[in-house]
Parts: sequence; C-alpha cells; structure tokens
Amino acid sequence: MTVLLENTACGETLRHAHGLSLYFETARTKLLFDTGPNPAFAANAESLGVDLSAVDIAVLSHDLPLADGAVSGSRGRPGLGL
Repeated sequence: MTVLLENTACGETLRHAHGLSLYFETARTKLLFDTGPNPAFAANAESLGVDLSAVDIAVLSHDLPLADGAVSGSRGRPGLGL
C-alpha cells in the first residue's frame, strides 16, 4: 500500500490535502482507492513512482469531494474508466 494523499506530507516534494488517496499493488492487480479533493494525488503518485495509467481498478468510497474531488465531472468520459 502506498499513501498518495492525506492531510500531512512526509516529504518536501509531496503535497497534502484534507482527504485520502491510497494505491494498492499486488502481483495481479493495481487498485486506486479514492483520489482526494484535488489532483495533488496524481502529482504525489508521479513523485513516488506510481504509474496511474496502469491502474486496473479505481474505487470511489463515496460521492463527496474528499473522496472524488479530483474526478468530479469526469464520470462517463471516454478513457477515464469511471
């Protein structure tokens, strides 16, 4: 498990926000759990070497900005898989 976003940052190159984004990787599956309130999770993923284009499953725990703010308005758009 890799924490992509939460309310504190443990490095100078990582962003933080009130919300949560987690990345899980097994031998068979790559899963993104929530995105947090803004695109900072993607910047952190890049800094941490996580390839978001390789995600197999994205889970949004609830329909509130703290969980899906980074993808609000993008559902149903081709190529996003949401």
